[in-house]
Amino acid sequence: MITVDTLIFNFILFSIAGWLLEVLYRSIINRRFINPGFNKGPYVPLYGVASIVIILTYSFIKDQPLYIRAIIYFTATTVLEYVTGEVLLLVFRRRCWDYRKNLLNFRGHICLSFSLAWVAASFVFEFMLYPLSSTIVNLMQVDVMRMVNMTFLALLTIDVFHSSDLRVRAITVNRQLLDLLSERFDTFIHEIVGISLMHAPLLGAKRQLVKLYAVNMQDIGLFVRKTRRQIDEIRDRFDQRRYR
Repeated sequence: MITVDTLIFNFILFSIAGWLLEVLYRSIINRRFINPGFNKGPYVPLYGVASIVIILTYSFIKDQPLYIRAIIYFTATTVLEYVTGEVLLLVFRRRCWDYRKNLLNFRGHICLSFSLAWVAASFVFEFMLYPLSSTIVNLMQVDVMRMVNMTFLALLTIDVFHSSDLRVRAITVNRQLLDLLSERFDTFIHEIVGISLMHAPLLGAKRQLVKLYAVNMQDIGLFVRKTRRQIDEIRDRFDQRRYR
């Protein structure tokens, strides 16, 4: 029987299973340990959401022929992957996957080969994983399941806010760097133009120009070094989060 509790538990179970799958796949491809996803914890919520989508979809189409189910799985999982990719890119300025080098991709969020892989994964889920998770659910007491669900959702919420805060801070620092560099160089150019318009002796103009250049470049250098340290601190926090 499908209930809110069982859906949440399946979300947890397959978020963790998806993380393990992504770690294995990406680590083999990159020949080093890769912690996938946006969050710090060992889970990829996209897989958890996909499991809920497939469970609910299957409950309506389980009596349909195999090819009809394949078409519906293809559509549902592709839409989910595209929407998730767009949200991550627009809100957090981050791509957790990139299909731009794959054939028949759209905006790098979806491509034909991975959409077909999602269909295959949907049938593996339908015939193997969902029956297994249903067995686990049936063996658990409702109170225990609810406690697990509440604990996981609380940790996930904290993780999402923490990860989002770090990402927003990194974006803000980079914007400040670009804005201030632009302002410094604009000021520098305007002052150079002002000097050129002055009918001062050539030698005096040269000395003033060199002095102005040195002062502005020194200020820019100090700001760049300070901002770079801030960016490095944020990057180190991301790296510590990613490889723990």
